[in-house]
Amino acid sequence: MMCLLSALTVAVSWSSAFSSASRCSANSSSRTICLRSASRECHTTHTSPQALMGLLNTFVSPCFGSYFLYYSKLKKLIRFIKSQRGSFQEKEYEKKLQRYETDHFLEPFAGLTPEYMEMIIQFGFVTLFVASFPLAPLFALLNNIIEIRLDAKKFVAELRRPDAARGKDIGIWYNILRGVTKVAVIVNAFVISFTSDFVPRLVYQYMYSPDGSMHGFVNHTLSYFNVSHFQNGTAPLEPFHLGFHVDICRYKDYRDPPWSETPYEISKEFWAVLAARLAFVIVFQNVVMLMSDVVDWIIPDIPKDISLQIHKEKILMMDLFMKEEPGKTQLEETSPSPHRNY
Repeated sequence: MMCLLSALTVAVSWSSAFSSASRCSANSSSRTICLRSASRECHTTHTSPQALMGLLNTFVSPCFGSYFLYYSKLKKLIRFIKSQRGSFQEKEYEKKLQRYETDHFLEPFAGLTPEYMEMIIQFGFVTLFVASFPLAPLFALLNNIIEIRLDAKKFVAELRRPDAARGKDIGIWYNILRGVTKVAVIVNAFVISFTSDFVPRLVYQYMYSPDGSMHGFVNHTLSYFNVSHFQNGTAPLEPFHLGFHVDICRYKDYRDPPWSETPYEISKEFWAVLAARLAFVIVFQNVVMLMSDVVDWIIPDIPKDISLQIHKEKILMMDLFMKEEPGKTQLEETSPSPHRNY
């Protein structure tokens, strides 16, 4: 930099000197004055760079030198800090968290009560109203196939790991399921018996049909009513479009006709059908319970080979206990008593 400044100063000085000399050559009358001025400019040209270089070497050069020295060191330090920060961030990023650290950020495990409650509610709806909606078990199966995968993902990736605890069975939930099952059997028996014509058809076929067929069943379930027995203002409009006068109408019920001794009273057929409905409820309940016990006996909770192994272990434990008992008794008899007086 110093060389560049000195070169620029010399170039400017020599250019001014040459310009003065050219002016002197152009005007010969004042050549003496021009030579004097040219000599002064040449002296200034030689002395000014020396003075400027001295000043620069004295004051500016140390400042620029120290500036460039510290600037290079500062840049080197900044590059080092940036490299260290980047490597630290990479190490922290690449560092794998422990399992308990990742589980800490998950949702806490609230227990299995909501899951059991959901299954029991679904089981109750499916079993209690299966007679009204027979496709309910199919939809429940499809729902559970999807939900079992969603629950697996939830328990593995979204909830904290629960504390392991051993249990004999599902506890009180098993008794609740058994109670819901028994109530469902009774409800379905009443639904089939009282909301359908299954029992009245059987009663008519085996008690009132002359040939054991269903011919005349609809006429058997309809009762008679005399339209003249309507109270004032309750009779329907006269059906003039039929072209004939209506005296008797039919309605679905088991009641005596208006010409009997007890008109519009409940007939004997009603009580026969009601008794058959209640009998069907009792028979249905007992048959279903018997079938469930048979299935439970055919498919036991504990396999036969495992139950035999448990029985063998119990026998071995009893034999070991019986063998150790005489030895303990003999040892107690031979050992001195601590309360013996000498």
